[in-house]
Amino acid sequence: MLTEQKHEDLVSAIHDAALDVERWPSAIEMLADVLGATGGSLLRQDFVTGKGAMFSARTDSQFSNRYNQYFYKLNVLPKRAGHRRVGSCLTDRVILPKEEFIRTEFYNDYLKPFKVQGVMKIYLHADETCEGYLSFGSSSTRHDWEAEHVELLTSLAAHLVCATQVNRRLQSTRLINKGTLEVFDRLSEAVAITDGDGRPVLLNQAAEAMIAEADGIAIKDCKLQVGNRSETALLQKMIAATSRGEVRSPEASTLTISRPSRRRAYRLFVAPMRRTRNWLPSEPGGAIIFIRDPESARPLVDKAYLCDLYGLTPTETDLAIELMQGGRLTAAAETLGIATSTAKSHLKRIFDKTGAHRQAELVRLAAEIGTVMERRRR
Repeated sequence: MLTEQKHEDLVSAIHDAALDVERWPSAIEMLADVLGATGGSLLRQDFVTGKGAMFSARTDSQFSNRYNQYFYKLNVLPKRAGHRRVGSCLTDRVILPKEEFIRTEFYNDYLKPFKVQGVMKIYLHADETCEGYLSFGSSSTRHDWEAEHVELLTSLAAHLVCATQVNRRLQSTRLINKGTLEVFDRLSEAVAITDGDGRPVLLNQAAEAMIAEADGIAIKDCKLQVGNRSETALLQKMIAATSRGEVRSPEASTLTISRPSRRRAYRLFVAPMRRTRNWLPSEPGGAIIFIRDPESARPLVDKAYLCDLYGLTPTETDLAIELMQGGRLTAAAETLGIATSTAKSHLKRIFDKTGAHRQAELVRLAAEIGTVMERRRR
């Protein structure tokens, strides 16, 4: 019934569906062919709302439509089957006697018109709130599902369950990434994410606008180029060192960039991308670059808001804002009229209260707070 080559093809199709839900119809159709089924369906039953949803392959379009609109309420199989272990495969005859099943409204008004005599299902997901399963129908012109069909589908259970788990995790990841990108683009601060070689991986809208202005920031030869050659070389070294985790001081992660227009220089802050430990070979490190234009600068955050948010003293708040706007510690101390040693003590307390560890992280924090403030103004 199932050759070795056909088994390999099926497993491959299921793995393809794991990475791309749009490929499930192809996998379901291949399974339906091997089983001799009328068609196959992915179903979800919600125990909280009582609603069910179906997606079908190789069936009349009305098969899914009628189920989703009405007949999910009459499907006696989920309730009679109860909670089942993920990966278990069973037929309608295991759930309730055939004589009883063919007398139900679900069978006579829904399955029978589509020439479906029997149902075989395999559970792919189950928790307290819902269950998901793959179901196949047997034709009224042939015998009902037999043990060999159950065994065949059960042999593929591990692959099918794994595929749906990957689908769910990828869906969650995509939702998180979509939200992150939306926040990233809403930042008023220009931000660029690069790999360890200085190649841009992601630019927010503010950074793209700054590059389009062509006033000291550009992308050439697939790498971020700034100011003059010496400044670009310094930035590349800074990115490489930051990506390797070798930057230890704020001075080593900040850079002043000259502009052809002779307007005030850009200030760049380079922060490392956080990397998680993994037993798999890890991707090369990268860097987050915050680009500040003093010509369009405005207070990144409201002083009172920042003070209340982190419990900073007035002096700590003033110092934090100076550093968030790109000032060096010594220059900030001079501006505030305090000794550098005093400024260092204040900075340590600022780091403790905000959770930051370096100036570049304060800049990143300011950008995040700035987005919140912008939303409030709207």
